Amino acid sequence: MNNVLLVDDEMLVIEAIRENIRWDRCKADHVFLCDNVNSARALVAKNDIRLVISDIEMPGADGLAFVQWLREYYPDIVVIFLTGYAEFEYAKAAVALKVEDYILKPVVYEELEEKIIHGLEKAEFIRREKAVKERLSMRSGELMAEFVRYVLASGVEYYGGSLQALLARYHLDFGATNRYILMWLRFPTAGATLWEQVAQVKNEIVQSYRNMDTEVYTTNFVESKLLICLKFSAPAAPNMDEVRSRLADIAARFSGQCCCFITELVKLDQLVPMIRKLAERDEKNVLYQNRVILVGNRNIPGDVPAVSIDYQQWAVLLSDGELDRLATTVDFAVHSIVIAGNMDSRVLRDVYNNFMQLMYHYIGENFSSREGIVQDEQLARLQKQAQNSVEDFRQFVYYFTEQVKMSLKANAMGDVVGVVKKYIDEHLAEKISRPDIAEYVALNENYLSRLFHKEIGCSISDYILRKRVNMAKKLLISTKLSVSAIGERVGYDTTTYFIRLFKREVGKTPKEYRKEMKI
Repeated sequence: MNNVLLVDDEMLVIEAIRENIRWDRCKADHVFLCDNVNSARALVAKNDIRLVISDIEMPGADGLAFVQWLREYYPDIVVIFLTGYAEFEYAKAAVALKVEDYILKPVVYEELEEKIIHGLEKAEFIRREKAVKERLSMRSGELMAEFVRYVLASGVEYYGGSLQALLARYHLDFGATNRYILMWLRFPTAGATLWEQVAQVKNEIVQSYRNMDTEVYTTNFVESKLLICLKFSAPAAPNMDEVRSRLADIAARFSGQCCCFITELVKLDQLVPMIRKLAERDEKNVLYQNRVILVGNRNIPGDVPAVSIDYQQWAVLLSDGELDRLATTVDFAVHSIVIAGNMDSRVLRDVYNNFMQLMYHYIGENFSSREGIVQDEQLARLQKQAQNSVEDFRQFVYYFTEQVKMSLKANAMGDVVGVVKKYIDEHLAEKISRPDIAEYVALNENYLSRLFHKEIGCSISDYILRKRVNMAKKLLISTKLSVSAIGERVGYDTTTYFIRLFKREVGKTPKEYRKEMKI
């Protein structure tokens, strides 16, 4: 609505203006009248006022105080001053308050009408421009993300006017005289990523730098990445240690891994190459997690001689069963590549693939099935993360080799159970105790009991009892030995005790069982 407010303590003046201006020509919708500043403020607060025509000299709060209030709370309202005094100080005050025009009384209505038309046109322009800016502000993250995607996809460098045209295309208000800091943050892609926390990190960074000297541009959170650009228009450069420390404090509050790259202060023509450099550093990053890394604006040093890995040595260590030495050798080899400056995601992937080929070959040679090893949940989780960073790979190597060692030991323990079973078969007629068996196989008695139960499904005592009862059954059917003699043959020197155990297991006494089986 093109609403106009007339403010003057002389009501005859503003009533005359209302009667003599052709408001339909001005395209004004409604004209309000006020004879004091307090009423004018209340009216502005309740109505959509586009243009104010106000006297300067009024009792109480004057027109200057009123316009100062408008500039603080309603800065988009266009103001025209009326005054009967052609004083320089008033004119200077009007300029300071960004007043549209300054008219002396008595008013020439044709002149005022033209100024009202111009003022309402300006108010409409301000309204439309504000609406466009609000829409752009709502899409600012999307526009910034499109600009970054274009930069990363394009092989063309943009400098000078070409870069300015590119920025204008994405409605980014950068300038050649300003200085910039780029922040590239990568968050985890696993289930630990919480969108609310990412938004909180983003908002804290934006709010901490949003002041008169700094503008903040940020991309939307897409594919786990977030790019933030700080534009500094003040002559004094920011303290980089302070900037990095602030970013580290904010990112550290994220409950999960968050890798942050931050550039030094760069000029406009360095923006495009620095965005690409950040993307490349992030893509190859397998060293840094939960850290803030400062990226310089100098060229990346030349290639460093590559460090070769003796994979044959790894194979020899495996064939000798030296799994502990293998883990430390792999760790040392990876560390050597890091020290030489050659480590990146491609190199780590190659090391991982060679390690896995050797390990799977070894497992195939030594186990009937690898399922029991590779289906371990913790191992599966570590394997999924193994190529994310050097530290993740190291954890995976040590855990994997330890799992293989435990599986080998379990297989060896399976052989121990076989020895125990054979010992029991050969000594059924004798007194057999758990301590005797544990001493025979050189194992702790309790540990042997747990191992035997896990492998066979019953205790050693129950196993011995079943073996003796089964042998007694065979002797009862195939021989004419007395019950007491058979009891002695299977390790019981007390007949009544033998009969009681036999009946508990079979449900019949030895004599009843013999009689039944001979019918």
